[in-house]
Amino acid sequence: MIQSENGRKQHDLAAEDLAVLRGADISADGDTGDAFLVHCRSLNGLPNYLSMRGVDYSSLANQVGLGDADTTATDSYVALDAFAHLLELACEAADDECLALRWTSQDTEGNHGTLPLCLRYVPNLRVALETLSRFMSLHIDVSDVSVHFDGNATLSWRYSPLISRVNQITDRNACLFVSWLTTALPRSEYPVEVKLMRERPKSSALHRSLLSASLQFSCERNEIVFPGRSLDLPNPMADAHLFQALCDLNLRLMRERRRQDDIVLKVREEIMVVARVEQKPVSLEFVARRLGLSARGLQRRLAACGTSFNDLADGLRRDAAKRYLEETDLMVSEIAYRLGFSSIGNFTRAAKRWFGRSPRDYRSTMQSDREGSKGLS
Repeated sequence: MIQSENGRKQHDLAAEDLAVLRGADISADGDTGDAFLVHCRSLNGLPNYLSMRGVDYSSLANQVGLGDADTTATDSYVALDAFAHLLELACEAADDECLALRWTSQDTEGNHGTLPLCLRYVPNLRVALETLSRFMSLHIDVSDVSVHFDGNATLSWRYSPLISRVNQITDRNACLFVSWLTTALPRSEYPVEVKLMRERPKSSALHRSLLSASLQFSCERNEIVFPGRSLDLPNPMADAHLFQALCDLNLRLMRERRRQDDIVLKVREEIMVVARVEQKPVSLEFVARRLGLSARGLQRRLAACGTSFNDLADGLRRDAAKRYLEETDLMVSEIAYRLGFSSIGNFTRAAKRWFGRSPRDYRSTMQSDREGSKGLS
């Protein structure tokens, strides 16, 4: 990440965006924002907290499409990328790079449902880690999650590369998970190490106070490491009957959750991951080989889901253009180059198809809306 002359953040997306999207055959709009979800309960308490911080929740929520989200809903989900964007905007508005961590540590309104309730009655930490890993998708969709027992015990998870802003959601979930897992543990048995995907903040004092004295930032995965000696300590609140009943309930709730076909998510992630690692144009054939499919077979499976490889690539290209125009001061010509357009005219035509206006008009409108929101807060 670099700073422009006027201080606005510029996300240097060139390596992945250019490699992913240069030369793609573009034909239709895609959609990545709703692929990964977080429970509506995650919003509970945020409006009041932001109000205390002098930030207008409604204006920020409207900006990211969450204005109508019910923060008290018990059976619905919102787009994780929108939630992550909301927290980042709140962080900027409050001028607090640790806003989500501070909010979570002070959250007295949070009702996070049956998952933490289940963890309250586990027999020990070992079972708690396995239970959180098993039912994490009731709280939040992650790309993958695992628990490893090797002397110590490590809970590990990462967000999909389709989620473009991870700093605040990383802080929030790391704080929640540590809180849920240590309910019945003495302080001496708290995590011995925590690794976070988020960038290093200017001050890590709050992270060290709430999470662990041993911290690493900008990691490939999030990890919470507990000492092996704490795994089998009996939980004084353990209740075998309540725990089993809540596990059965969580299993039923997981089966009722509806997700997009996995092949769509896998292709989107492959496009991003391959571009980031290989740093070269990504083709249908290349992605199909990585997924163990023929190009024709992958086309058929995507068609059955109502989409195509070109649709998905176009959606990623559109999302990258949106971030560049809203969050950087890069010239339109530079954005066009980074996204692989052969001319500004081609980029302008694509932007009109995506946003209903030219790149310059879209940027100007977004800046005006942002300034108007600040004036109301």
